[in-house]
Amino acid sequence: MKAKAKTFIHMDHQGKGRAYVDALLSRDYVEIGRHDQGPVALILSDNDVLGRRAQLEPHREKGSRIFLYPHAARPFLPWDGIFPPWEHTTAGFVSTETQIKITEQFGIKVPPLHAVGWSLCPLEPFKPTRGRKVLFAPIHPNSNSWLSDLDLKINRAVFDRLYGLVKLGEISLKVRYLHSLESNGLNEVDHVEFIPGNPDQTYSDIDSAELVVAHQTFHWMSVARGKPTLAMAEWEEPRCGNHPDNFRRVSNWSKYRDLMIYPLDILAEDDTLGLIRRASQSDELVSTWRSQLVGEAFSPDKFVDCVEAYL
Repeated sequence: MKAKAKTFIHMDHQGKGRAYVDALLSRDYVEIGRHDQGPVALILSDNDVLGRRAQLEPHREKGSRIFLYPHAARPFLPWDGIFPPWEHTTAGFVSTETQIKITEQFGIKVPPLHAVGWSLCPLEPFKPTRGRKVLFAPIHPNSNSWLSDLDLKINRAVFDRLYGLVKLGEISLKVRYLHSLESNGLNEVDHVEFIPGNPDQTYSDIDSAELVVAHQTFHWMSVARGKPTLAMAEWEEPRCGNHPDNFRRVSNWSKYRDLMIYPLDILAEDDTLGLIRRASQSDELVSTWRSQLVGEAFSPDKFVDCVEAYL
């Protein structure tokens, strides 16, 4: 059965594919329900590994093309020695050419990738702040609430540094966490605001802060919003897993770490307050990183043109 032209299914992951969906709709594509078994022209998915392959395979067998939008802000690092890419994926999309260069360091064949711009939130230029209203987003646990000992240790070390400044009256602190606070390795204390968050790509908490300390996607979104931002233990190898038995690290970190590591890290030096003040006043040290990893705004037409070249 021939796939119906200009139809697609979107396998949503925390709203991260919204810009891609809107781009297709603006070019007269029609979104079909995720569980519709009829043939469609293309599938938009955030990944092509583990159980997602079983969901994609019936559509591929009917002639649908499989396209990946970003599962997270950074490149799909699990392809690097953790989960090999699926041979049937048609192509994937990332923000910048540097993200493609990172993927080339994995030393394996990956699907064709195309840089189509930053899609997770509107971009804003850097704005200096006083750096006193700090938002901390700890490394979040998996959906089963498991978090590695390494990440628990990082969360606690960052919080201890920030809380020390709270007690000195140098900053106010808000902690935005996912799942339970305890599963992030933290406990409530006086004079700190703790707020549960949702993995829905909202950035209002980022916008209301004067400096953000975070990891992975929330960290990259903060940079994209023009907020003074600090990373957390960026030198540690990227990793994933939801249990000690499947916790794994990437294989080729040394080949691309210099392309990815964010220049300002809260655990990289002892003078935390001095670091906060420097980060709040200037983006001199991070502007190149932003241009290479976040890049320009998402281009709907470039994305759809790329898709149509494969159809």
